[in-house]
Amino acid sequence: MKQSVYLTALLLWMMCCSVAEAATKYVKTSCTNGITTYAPGADTCTGGSDTVYNSIANCLSGIVAGDTCSVRAGTYVVRIAAGAIPAGTSETIRTTLQGYAGETVTLQPTGAGNVIDFASPQQYITVDNVTLDAANTTSGIVFRIQNGAKYVNLTNSVVKNGKDSGIGVFMGTPTGTCCNKVSRTKIHNNGDSNLDHGVYFATDNNVVEYSEVHTNWSYGIQNYTGEGSQAHHNTYRYNWVHDNSADGSNFYAGFIIGSGTNILVHNNLIVDNGRGIRAQYGIGADSAEVYQNTIFSNTNECILIAAETNSSLWKNNVCHSNGTKITDNGVSSTITNSLCETTGSCGTSAQIQASATAVMLAPVSNSFSLVAGSLAIDNGAVISGGPAQSCSGCANGSAPDIGAFETFTFVAGNCTIPDTANDNQFVINLTGNVAPFAPLYPAASCTGFTAKKNGANNVVTACSRTGDYQETITLTSAYINGDT
Repeated sequence: MKQSVYLTALLLWMMCCSVAEAATKYVKTSCTNGITTYAPGADTCTGGSDTVYNSIANCLSGIVAGDTCSVRAGTYVVRIAAGAIPAGTSETIRTTLQGYAGETVTLQPTGAGNVIDFASPQQYITVDNVTLDAANTTSGIVFRIQNGAKYVNLTNSVVKNGKDSGIGVFMGTPTGTCCNKVSRTKIHNNGDSNLDHGVYFATDNNVVEYSEVHTNWSYGIQNYTGEGSQAHHNTYRYNWVHDNSADGSNFYAGFIIGSGTNILVHNNLIVDNGRGIRAQYGIGADSAEVYQNTIFSNTNECILIAAETNSSLWKNNVCHSNGTKITDNGVSSTITNSLCETTGSCGTSAQIQASATAVMLAPVSNSFSLVAGSLAIDNGAVISGGPAQSCSGCANGSAPDIGAFETFTFVAGNCTIPDTANDNQFVINLTGNVAPFAPLYPAASCTGFTAKKNGANNVVTACSRTGDYQETITLTSAYINGDT
């Protein structure tokens, strides 16, 4: 009898308390709303067993925590209000709004307001593969997170044509806004006043990575709050930040660290802005760490450290061909192992190399890979807790390189050639380099390099990037896949 009671209780628990499996539902405007016969592979309204809606709003109303709303190609005149996307519950149970893989989905609303808004209790939400275009709006931030929303990720997307900032993350009420991430996203042509930026972070523990931020009215990326108790512990890494200060004043920088403690800015390309990096505002930026950036061809200062900035660390930065080099008015700044074109105002242990093309391949054409003989190679300082720079089957020298890119030298010994589509090619996987930009080393540097198979040398004829962190090596004769 007791066993029967226990089994009954277990069955009841399983029926009422088990977690439902996450579902993917679809948006296709030509389908009848809410039918369950959609076939995503064939993209037909009938013949399948998936649920499809005729609008994004209906899809968002039909999903729950952990589900995905996958939108088919098209331009949607829609604005997504705060609260419209259901909250997820954890990193493993995220709610997702995404453009269908391989298709272009554009949200292009009209009138006043933000394109997408988030507020408490929204959390653990991902927006992926969506173009957010505010060209037809009259005001508003394109992608805004505030009022307690947190753990919101934006990936593989485009944020453009905002009348205000492109991305804004603010505290608001209730508090608690934090811990958001922007990754592999293009953020451009936003703003029409000096208060408008590509990215504006005013809360804690956020990340911008692997993104391109360009042609925004004022700053490319601003880390600042006037309240003094926020905008701490944010990380900006592996980004290409260029051609900001689009107002024409050349006053605004690619980056400004205007407030906050323990801000990390590393492995970025910062090019052709009004200024490179500013650590300046009334509150100041304390204990910032700014390292291994390539800062090139900005109209005014490469780096400006203001008097209100305390105990900041600046290491291993290429600071070349800017209007001026490094201006340090900060308190207890550490500036070391920079590379500049002339002596003076370059910190301690600096490398001096007059020609930009002796340092980098073709910087005026946005190819910043280091070239043989560059004094950036192996002249950096070790960064405690810095990003790993590694390569299977190769070495990266006696010390870190200066700037955003790390070079690698192949070492003696055998390495397994992985299967590839062509038997005369193999792929080397590299980590810790800026992507997706020019190859990590130019094809010309392959000249004279040989790969050995069973004692016989094969000449390398080409090197090319085939994906983030990957270089394809092409040889004169075929290898058998898997040989060493």
